[in-house]
Order: sequence, then C-alpha cells, then structure tokens
Amino acid sequence: MNAFVIPYEGLAVNDNWKLEVTTAEGAVYTTSLNGTGDGKLMPGKIHRFLGQLPSLPAPTNEWDPSNWMVNIPRNVYLSEISIPGSWNSLNKDFQYAADGSSTLGFSEAEQIAAIKAQYKAGARAFHIDTRWKASRKRESIFHSWEYTITGLSVANGGDGRTYDMSGGKVMQDDNVTFETVLNTITSQVQPDEYMMVFCTFAQDSHEETKNGWLQAISDVCASNSKVVDGRTISANSVVGDVLGKVIVIVNCPEDLNDIKNLPQGSKCLFTYTPITLDKTRYKDLPYATGTIKNCGDPALTMYSSQAQTMARLNSNDGYDSYNRGYCPTLLERQTKSENILNYSLQNYGKTDYEHAHWMYHGLGGYSLHRKGLLWEDESDENQKAVAQTLNPWIDGKIKKMSAHPDASQGQTRYFPVGMVLMNYVTDAVYGKPVLLDILSINNKFRKAYDPNKDPLDPSNNGSSSDVNSAAPGYNSGMKDSGTDAIGWTRSH
Repeated sequence: MNAFVIPYEGLAVNDNWKLEVTTAEGAVYTTSLNGTGDGKLMPGKIHRFLGQLPSLPAPTNEWDPSNWMVNIPRNVYLSEISIPGSWNSLNKDFQYAADGSSTLGFSEAEQIAAIKAQYKAGARAFHIDTRWKASRKRESIFHSWEYTITGLSVANGGDGRTYDMSGGKVMQDDNVTFETVLNTITSQVQPDEYMMVFCTFAQDSHEETKNGWLQAISDVCASNSKVVDGRTISANSVVGDVLGKVIVIVNCPEDLNDIKNLPQGSKCLFTYTPITLDKTRYKDLPYATGTIKNCGDPALTMYSSQAQTMARLNSNDGYDSYNRGYCPTLLERQTKSENILNYSLQNYGKTDYEHAHWMYHGLGGYSLHRKGLLWEDESDENQKAVAQTLNPWIDGKIKKMSAHPDASQGQTRYFPVGMVLMNYVTDAVYGKPVLLDILSINNKFRKAYDPNKDPLDPSNNGSSSDVNSAAPGYNSGMKDSGTDAIGWTRSH
C-alpha cells in the first residue's frame, strides 16, 4: 500500500502520525509511523515504513452490514448515498420478528428487537406509519365507549389492535409509542454513520386536530438530540454533516402549500409524495416529484415511486380503489422506479451532475381487489409476495451494474439508487442479500474502472467511476487538518 502526502517545509513525521486501515467488514486497525525514515518528508522521495503492520484477518464470506457506512468518504453528497430500509418497519404484515422468520409481535420488547434486527441486517432507513392511540371506558354495557387520546403511536397491524372512534381508527392504549420507536432507532446510530426515518399517518386514522400528528412528531424530535435539524440540511450537505444523527422525513397527506399549520421550528423535513395515489399524477408523470420543505438552501426535492397499494400482481390494468386512490399494476410500479434509476444513471455520469434531488423507491405494500360491491375493497394480504417480486427486481438492476459494463448483456456502470424501502427485509432469501447489494453500491460506485487513468485529472471530478465527488470546502474523510480533498481515488 502506498500513501501519498503533499509535503511542506519542515513537515516532520513523528510519533503522532498514525496509519489507519479499515477493512470491508468494518474492523479498524491503527499503528504509529514512529518517525519513519529520516523524520521528514522530502519531495520525490519514497519513505518506507520501518515498523510492523498489524496482521489482518482473512476476509469473511459475508460483509458485516452492521457498520457498512464507516467506509463512505465524508465529503460525499447525501444525494449520492444508496441506503436500504424497511417499509412499515413495525407492522407484522410487512416485516418479520427479530428472529427473521416468525410474525412480528406487538409488545414493546418485540418491536424494539425487530428494529435492532433490521439494523443489523443493514437497514439504515425505517418507515414508521403513525396513528394516535387511546384508552377507553364506559359506565356499563348500556353506555357508549368514551375515548381519551393518550399519545402518538404506530400502526403496526393485527386484528383487534384498533378502536373505531368517531372520525377514524386509533391504536389501543398499550401499543408502543412513536417516541419509544424513534428513541430505539436513534439509539442504534453510530458516530461514523447516519440513518433516515420516513414517517406517514395511517389512512382512516382519527385526527385529533387537523394534521396534529405533524406537531406530535416534531415535539418528539425536538427532545431527541440524535435527530438532525432539517433546517441545516441542503443540497450541498454531505455525509460528514450528519454523522451520528438521524434525518426524519415526514410524508404529508396533502400538498405542502395547502397545509396551513406546518409546525414552526421543527427539526423534521416535510415532503409530499402521495401515498393515496392520484391516477393522472401517477400515470402521466415519470415519477412523483415532491418539494422538501424546512430544509436549507439550496433546497431539495424528492423523486419518489411509492405506491403502497397496487392491483393484483398478475393484473394488466390498474385498479381504482374506494378509498386508497389509484392502485397501479406491477409493471407500472417497476416503470416508476426504472425512471428514477435511469435518471440517476444519466445524472451521475455527468461531470456537473445534480445533487439537489433525493431518490426514493417505495417497493413495499400490498395489492387490492374489488370484493363485491363497487365501494368495497379487499386486501390480497400478499405483502410477502410483493417482497418476493419487487425486492429481487431491484436487486437484478443492481447486479447488472459493472465497472466495465457490456451493453449487449444489459449492463450499466455503477450509479446511486437512493433510499429503497421494502417488505420483509430480514428474510434470508429475498431480504438480507438485497440489502447487502444496495449498500455495497456505495463502495463500488467509487471504484476506478480504468486504473491507468490519472486520478488527479480534473475531468474525473464528479465522475461516477473514477474519483469520488468532493464537495467544496470538505475534506476526504481522512483525519487531517480539514483541507480540501485531492485525488481520493476509487481504486481497485
């Protein structure tokens, strides 16, 4: 291994100089250079390390995904990161329990264990579908139930876990709180990584006050020191800006311009990429484009393909549901994500690529069909079938990426895919392997496909295959004096 340092007059190599090696598995090895050579760096001279490097273990068969982000250079724009995650992270109909096979339970301990299992599998983005919870009482069987809202909870599935209040559903009072869930997620984030939480409000839910759940989420985030202030995040934000933090994005049920009481002083980012799909919007646009509010300048937008419901998997026609909007076909869902992938492929092949757009693939969900009467919808309860279909689909796109693409084989060069939320992410067959492939893009994207090309060639800056992007004013991630990065190569 060769290390290149630009010397200046009087630069001495003393015992404070360290050599740090981080393996793909995330293990860090450090040794002192101990005044290597004659103690000073001379231009044009090779200084050989005279000490003993620590022995490194043989590579394991599987990359440990629990600390995958440690190897990402700190000067990479957030828009460039490929980050896998779980859709409906705490819903038994969409995710496994902590053991990766049985049904997710409802107790607080089971919910916490499930989040930790998803994290260990490599998930760094979590979807929390929120819903109010309430206690209830009545004087006798001859009286009506009286409900009292007791806080913001999580819509986590299961028969008999909801009460039907006037104006919508609420969770039972013993259900886990949103605050507990967020605290669990943020407790997992390590100092050398960041995570994302994507929040929605469950359909057919009771609203205590119009969009009051937005304020409730903001209040919880305000008291959580691990939640980054969204107002500090802009298109120019890089990984180094959010280390040890969690970004909370709230997906609002209506256009942000129509929300009169968007919380003031919130740490959350707010966007609108409709969960209840408008048919015209979904069919006529390449993908949903949602403004992100409460962020810094230059502002961000979201490119989304989310559709939580769809027509039956084998259907050739979309389905207009009674209360869930338009349900696209499987092909339409894939086409929306493909459009985002194509945008990324083209964008990150440019020297002056855009970095103001966050990409989001919502590949979770289920399908609906008409039960009988025109206003009756029934779920196919096929969340697992959706995972078995869409998870391998995007994995196939990733496996087609190559440092030396062969167009005749349908290959492309490496490019970021953004945030990907899926059902059953801890499944051993169609979950965990897909997470690994998504997160591995972050390193492969920066691999040099031409090792003979000069890494200091200015034409390489921002390229998706030779030299990583260096945001102005940020260093390469090395523990140096904070100067701008020069020639951090994506070498083989």
